[in-house]
Amino acid sequence: MPRQQNGALITAVVGGSPADRAGLHVGECVTAVNGLPLTDLIDYLSLTVESDPRLRVTGEHGSREVAVIKGEETSLGLSFARAVFDGIRSCGNNCLFCFVDQLPMGARSSLRLKDEDYRLSFLQGNYVTLSHLLQADRLRIVKQRLSPLYVSVHATDPALRGRMLGLSEPAPILPLLRELTAAGIVFQTQAVICPGWNGGPALERTISDLAALWPGVRSLAVVPVGLTAHRDGLAPLKPFDANTAAELLKHVKNRQRGFLDALGTRFVFAADEFYILSGAAVPGAGYYEDYPQLENGIGLIRSFEDDFHRAWRRWRRKIRPGGIRVVTGTAAAGMWSRLSLLLQKDDVNLEILPVANRYFGSTITVAGLLAGQDIISALADRPRHPTFIPRVVLQRGGDILLDGMTEDQLARETGVEVIDTDAEAFLAGAARVLGDV
Repeated sequence: MPRQQNGALITAVVGGSPADRAGLHVGECVTAVNGLPLTDLIDYLSLTVESDPRLRVTGEHGSREVAVIKGEETSLGLSFARAVFDGIRSCGNNCLFCFVDQLPMGARSSLRLKDEDYRLSFLQGNYVTLSHLLQADRLRIVKQRLSPLYVSVHATDPALRGRMLGLSEPAPILPLLRELTAAGIVFQTQAVICPGWNGGPALERTISDLAALWPGVRSLAVVPVGLTAHRDGLAPLKPFDANTAAELLKHVKNRQRGFLDALGTRFVFAADEFYILSGAAVPGAGYYEDYPQLENGIGLIRSFEDDFHRAWRRWRRKIRPGGIRVVTGTAAAGMWSRLSLLLQKDDVNLEILPVANRYFGSTITVAGLLAGQDIISALADRPRHPTFIPRVVLQRGGDILLDGMTEDQLARETGVEVIDTDAEAFLAGAARVLGDV
């Protein structure tokens, strides 16, 4: 499919920056640097790293050449609307567990985009399958050292992987990983586990095959399949329960012991959901090493709790006694309950409101997938009270929830304040609303 050449739409210019001094403006598009066209932010960064680049810019008054005076390695001071300028490469797979296929009727069209763009894997940590990577893409990855990349493997058995991706033929991944790791490219990998499909012996093979490529493949995240209530006409899949989650944790921990001896790393890590489902205690920080899969939900609970305890030591004498409320998904209720005991010692009462997800279905339990309508419903019969909700409920880089409700609308309806998703921000907010800061 041909890609539209739109250029890099400027959304912000830092005051006093080289771009500002050169007369660049919000709303203009940078289409080329030093005569070379731009397809994505990677091109832009690589072409503007040298001193004094020349930019081709288009705007309402036509096209012009702009010479920007700057030193080597100095930023131009521009921000853009998108990270890719020629259109996001969409996924050609039909994965049997694809979350996009499980969206409710009427969901915003932007949520239905299936991203399979290796450039966003490099720039933003998005997981892609690499199942339709072109030879030109492979050459570019190696030439520009686009590493690390984040790859959804799911299974290293080519036939099984092909079936899981909904393809009519096998989808081998190991030859590509071998080729690129040999060229110095590093990968973080994941396997979405569907009981009855790629667990058990298939998972054992996947773990062994990927560990054989260490240190090029740095880690493997094992995550449970997410199943919504909107699966009519889709392949029948079973969710994990307490017993199957405990079995998977036991298997992962057995493999970790061998990898620690052989590689010096645990290599394979299970998602936090497995600990929540099974009721197992979350391991300490050392278990997660340097948190290589934190953005994939591996170690988020441990990281947040530890950060909260450290931040509380700084904030406890700045927060007056009183009450606050936190809205969260049902998965994080246990974590917040443990933290509330810490606050109670200083007469700070934390009301925890776990919100059941009716938009996607009760099996979806994370705060990041809560809809505005469910939050409003949960707060409807509760008294107005200083209430916080983590910023993960908003779509990346925006102010809109999954069901299209804006942050301002939610605040007007409920009095909820959306706050940055870290312990420091939460406690700073608590100090402010309780009157001491």
